[in-house]
Amino acid sequence: MAGATQNMSKTLIIAPGSVERFIAFPHHPGGCGWFDNGIALAGISALRPGYRVHHALARYHFAGYCTGGQLHYAGGRQSGSVTAGQFLFLPAGQLQHLDSDREFHMVWQLIEPPHPRWAFLAAQTAAVHRDWRCGREVATLAEWMYAETQSAAGTGDPVAAQGCRLLLTYLERELEYHASPTASRLGDRLEKLWLEVRRDLGRPWDVAQLARAVAMSPSHFHATVVRLCRVSPMQRVRQLRLDRAQNLLLTTEHTLERIAELTGYRSAFALSKSFRKVVGVSPRDFRRHRRGAPA
Repeated sequence: MAGATQNMSKTLIIAPGSVERFIAFPHHPGGCGWFDNGIALAGISALRPGYRVHHALARYHFAGYCTGGQLHYAGGRQSGSVTAGQFLFLPAGQLQHLDSDREFHMVWQLIEPPHPRWAFLAAQTAAVHRDWRCGREVATLAEWMYAETQSAAGTGDPVAAQGCRLLLTYLERELEYHASPTASRLGDRLEKLWLEVRRDLGRPWDVAQLARAVAMSPSHFHATVVRLCRVSPMQRVRQLRLDRAQNLLLTTEHTLERIAELTGYRSAFALSKSFRKVVGVSPRDFRRHRRGAPA
């Protein structure tokens, strides 16, 4: 994809050899499509030297995670560069400028400012987050979603819907984490807790144990997790268990009984019931579909 457009307020130059892949997932019956959640457009870019985009008055917030190379930016009165492993946020309603004199790769989203989910971004300025802890997961999810949305299943695909839900959660947590010093400190404490949970998914976690681990009362802990993670504490534990279950389904030959044991479920039946409820397909169908095996 290559080309150039230019007017008084907008310039877009795509250098020859560049590749833009747009993740087409606007709506979903379960309400977890891009448009349903205030994402105007999302994609994966591999851009050659000479790329340039300039908006004198940007309509959308820009959020992007750099997976390789280097990108120069300007947002409002701030400017700098972004390199691999860093996250860039540029607010709407002011100057947005991106250019590069070398190849770079990025996963990005354009966010609708009026959407209530992103209301907390109204006062945010341009910023580079130097170490997005979930950046690699988001890049993997984006590739996963792109592959799923190119399949015949289309926007009703429950696997793509799960990817969209996770990607939006990671993006929201990262933006909210940097929007408030208090949220940042609490976010650090929760990230350490979730790391502990990941290391011991077989443990029978409950809200009381989780709250003690971060020195909070159960009620305060519950409210904090809901505010920062948009799910309840036990829903977050379930997400971590099912994330691990999906990984084991794709990377091992373990039986469902063994995967249930490793992820904290009492039985293969309990794992299958939870998996189907959240992901939309059975563990066996998920493994077969993602590996491309015949039905």
